[in-house]
Amino acid sequence: MSPKFKFSYELCGFIAFCIIFIVVANVGEFLLETAKTAGQWLIEKAEDLAEWLSYVVITIINSLVSLIAAMLLAFFRPFIIFFSWLFNGIFEFFKLLELYWKTDQQEFKSFWAFRRYMRGEEDPKPNDQQNQKQNQQQQNNQQAPPKKDKPKNTYHEALTLLGFPVDSSFTKTDLKKRYRELISRVHPDKGCPTSTLAQQINDAVTTIKQRRNWT
Repeated sequence: MSPKFKFSYELCGFIAFCIIFIVVANVGEFLLETAKTAGQWLIEKAEDLAEWLSYVVITIINSLVSLIAAMLLAFFRPFIIFFSWLFNGIFEFFKLLELYWKTDQQEFKSFWAFRRYMRGEEDPKPNDQQNQKQNQQQQNNQQAPPKKDKPKNTYHEALTLLGFPVDSSFTKTDLKKRYRELISRVHPDKGCPTSTLAQQINDAVTTIKQRRNWT
C-alpha cells in the first residue's frame, strides 16, 4: 500500500472515531438529563403521594378521636350531670349554713326551716319561744293604747344586722368594708338562692347613712 493511501485510511479512521465519540457523548448527556428529569419527576410524585397519605391518615385519626370522644361523652354524661348536681347541692348547703350562723337564728326552728325559706319553698315559721313573745306582745297591745308602727329597719336593728354593737363607733370606711364583706356572701350572683338578705343589708346601710348624715 502506498503511503498516500495509508494516510487517507488513517485519517478516515480518526474522523470516524471522533464522530462516534461525539455521538456517544451526546447520547450519554441526553440519557443523563433524561434520568435526572425522571428522578425529579419520581421524587415529586413520591412527595405528592406521601402528602396525600399523611392527609388520609390524619383524617382517619381525627375521625376516630371524634368518634371515641363522642362515645365517652355519651357514656359519662349521666355521671357528669350527677356530680355537677351533687357539687352544686354541697356548695349551696355550706353557703346556706354559713348564712344561717350569721343571721338571727331565733327566727327559724332549725337550719332546715331556714334552708326552705331561702329556697322559697315556704315562709319562715317562728318557734315556740317566739310564739310566746308574740302572744304576750298582743296582750300588751290590747291593754296599752295603740302606738305608731315602728319602721321595719330601725337604726339599732340595722347595726345588729351588720354586726356592729349598738354603742360602737365606726367610720364610713368601716361601714363600706362591712357592706362589701356581707353582700359578697349573700348576693344572688354569688350563689345565694334568694335576694332577701341582700335587700335587708342594703336597707340597713341606707338607714345607718341617713341616721349619721352620710352621703
